[in-house]
Amino acid sequence: TLLIGIEVNGARRWLAIPGMAFRFQPVEIAKCATILAVALLSTPREGRGHMSSRRTLVTLGLAMVPVLLLLAQPDLGNAVLLASLSALIVFVAGAPWRLLGWGAVVGAGGLALFIARNEYAWRRISGFIDPWQDAQNSGFQLVQSFVAFSHGGLFGAGLGNGWQKLHYLPEVHTDFVLSLVAEEMGLLGVLLVLGAFAALLVAGTRVASRANSRFALLLAFGITALLTVPSLINAGVVMGVLPTKGLTLPLISYGRTSVVITLVSLGLLARIHHELVIAARRAEALETRKRKKK
Repeated sequence: TLLIGIEVNGARRWLAIPGMAFRFQPVEIAKCATILAVALLSTPREGRGHMSSRRTLVTLGLAMVPVLLLLAQPDLGNAVLLASLSALIVFVAGAPWRLLGWGAVVGAGGLALFIARNEYAWRRISGFIDPWQDAQNSGFQLVQSFVAFSHGGLFGAGLGNGWQKLHYLPEVHTDFVLSLVAEEMGLLGVLLVLGAFAALLVAGTRVASRANSRFALLLAFGITALLTVPSLINAGVVMGVLPTKGLTLPLISYGRTSVVITLVSLGLLARIHHELVIAARRAEALETRKRKKK
């Protein structure tokens, strides 16, 4: 994207397909591909129950390539998300605690330096700390999000009756779509959406815990985190708990590339579960044959 990407709102995150009125975000593909690669490299070799320091460094080094490219766009939110998910996978795989601790310290220092050297990132932090102080500029989105939650109340204003989507709340169809849910469906609608992601988290965790191989376990865990962690962060942003990250709400926010890759990720998770079902049926059939022979 640095060479031929399309710039929107000060960030060069999109690529256009020549001859077609279509553009996509490579970051969505990169996140899924990186999760696959990190899960594969994190799978212990030779029956080991933990990762060696060398394998941990190689795996995290691979993950840092797309992370650094994302920072160059700039896309701080997805860069932090991808780095965190990669660290979580190697942690589950049994990476050395001390190495991960030093990595966290270096990452936190690099994040602070990036924010200090980039005005747009600092504006997001200042707008989060006190959005009312600059309600017409850096804090505008968050203030309008609060207005949407206030207007929605417990049961909401009704589907289609929201006001904030009428050019009051920027990016209401992407980053702040949960604010629209809160305004039109109320607190109950927000709880329904978050409850659905909680159910996905439980289901994905169960699939990962029952996986029949370490790679399947790490992949199922990584995909589950990829689908649910952004939803938690997005909810925190629109409620003023976290600074604006630019992360969308999977399956609800507008975004063609995001929807396609999310469905691919769900397909991978469903495939892992399918393999578990087949293995269970084979084991049951084998047990039945043994009983008949007796």
